[in-house]
Amino acid sequence: MDTMHFFFQKHWSIVGEDITVAVQSFSQNGSLLKEVNHTLLTLIPKCQNASTLSEYRPISCCQLLNKFISKVPE
Repeated sequence: MDTMHFFFQKHWSIVGEDITVAVQSFSQNGSLLKEVNHTLLTLIPKCQNASTLSEYRPISCCQLLNKFISKVPE
């Protein structure tokens, strides 16, 4: 499983509602908030008890809503 999928599975309780609302809003009115084009960067530890920057993997959550929206059936 790639890092992005793992991130969303693990943290869905935090981000799931916002993503769901944004996808439903797009489905109803066909527009996205301008904030959707912003990029969220975060660091995911590669190992337990990571202590140096090289022990983290950066991920970018940009254009994520576009990916979700493209998977929703019409």
